[in-house]
Amino acid sequence: MRILQRNGHGHIRFYAGVRMAEDDAIALCDAGAPKARARMARAFAIWAPGLKRLLDEGDFISARPMYAMPIGARWVTHPAVTLLGDAAHLMSPFSGEGVNLALADALDLADALARGTGIAAYEATMASRAKIAAAGAAAGLASVFSKDGPAHVLGRYRQRIAER
Repeated sequence: MRILQRNGHGHIRFYAGVRMAEDDAIALCDAGAPKARARMARAFAIWAPGLKRLLDEGDFISARPMYAMPIGARWVTHPAVTLLGDAAHLMSPFSGEGVNLALADALDLADALARGTGIAAYEATMASRAKIAAAGAAAGLASVFSKDGPAHVLGRYRQRIAER
């Protein structure tokens, strides 16, 4: 998986990702930049030279494991305690819904408290919305890190262009 992101001041941030066992990812986090760079160089050895330069010449490299709660995760409601945002529905960033869900959670929780409908009502609404987004995030993650590489993502873009 590769992502390029244009940032301010003429900088480009480059993300490259691979699937690996959680223990290996944690060990890579603690290993430091030279070992992380070497691991990524092995993972992306078949890349074109121009792309491999991004790994070789980048000025910062680190490993960042991704975590997600199970889709549809719920808990026993407590009348005085609840969760919202990532604490309530941690998922990969591949649905692009994180901040939107957190803002909707905050609005729904405030509304439930103001109306006196209680935390259980808020949690039901939040869980329903989060389940849909989490399924989308899991599907996005699976397509980006698939054996077909970017074919699925490119197919979606081509379909959108054709629909214009």
